[in-house]
Amino acid sequence: MRSYKELKKEATYKFLETPGHGYLIVPKEEIINDIKNGIKYTEYSSVVGNKVYLEEDVDTTTFMEAHNLTNDDLEIKYGNFKHDIYPPISSLEIT
Repeated sequence: MRSYKELKKEATYKFLETPGHGYLIVPKEEIINDIKNGIKYTEYSSVVGNKVYLEEDVDTTTFMEAHNLTNDDLEIKYGNFKHDIYPPISSLEIT
């Protein structure tokens, strides 16, 4: 049986590259668990439904380091995203 770490390593995350910025798209539950475990994220990431769009400068790096991910774990997508119309990561209800 494979370990949790091995299963987690198989996960592929989408990275959205826009003309102005990039965002790693992560399930909201993973971010909530990270915050519960003391990982800090900035106010520049946005919550969109059951996903969090982590901004590329700080939060993507924080997430990737915390989960031992590399660029090989990312699927690059190109498109548009208007982060300022969505609530910031601080709007997450952590219970």
